[in-house]
Amino acid sequence: MADSAANDMRLTRPLALAAGAVLASCGVPGEGAGLESEGPVVSLRPYVPPPAAPPSASIGERVLERANALWWIDGSLRTLREDDENRIPVSEVDATGWRPARITIRPGVPPSWLNLRYFSGLNERGIPASDIPDFEYECSSGGPCRYAVGNDELIVDIEASIVRPGVFVLEAEYVSAEKEHNAADVGHFSCSWAIRVN
Repeated sequence: MADSAANDMRLTRPLALAAGAVLASCGVPGEGAGLESEGPVVSLRPYVPPPAAPPSASIGERVLERANALWWIDGSLRTLREDDENRIPVSEVDATGWRPARITIRPGVPPSWLNLRYFSGLNERGIPASDIPDFEYECSSGGPCRYAVGNDELIVDIEASIVRPGVFVLEAEYVSAEKEHNAADVGHFSCSWAIRVN
């Protein structure tokens, strides 16, 4: 059940990549890169249960619409997205006014993985014309995309040097080790937001 739901949660082409790949384990992608291991990669980050509901994101006082979410709701794993890719919500911002380039995610539960993708080629509807991003970054405590935990919120800062016209997709993955979820063979949740910069 989890595998089919995870596949279904991906945004239909060409935003399929925007929804992100499913976590294959409790390890955090990018950690321990280049190290050989005979067993599974285990994250040393302390486990924190995922939020009870899909998180919200905002730029200043403006709440961003979710492009997609895969979440445990009312006792089952549900996919929250538009079936028609042309109706997937994309929030718009002005490049010159987005200073600092900051996104606030609430509540401030640290995700197991936070990823930023950028697409420059857009079709006539203003959505990515290709599945392949121009660039992508795993957001961490440093680098072009970084985050810090604040007062029950996650502050995501994007370096001004990479902010340009096009579509940015921010995706958060949350690993779950809760008994109720694991009993249903569910190991993670996901949520994403698409931002078109003019």
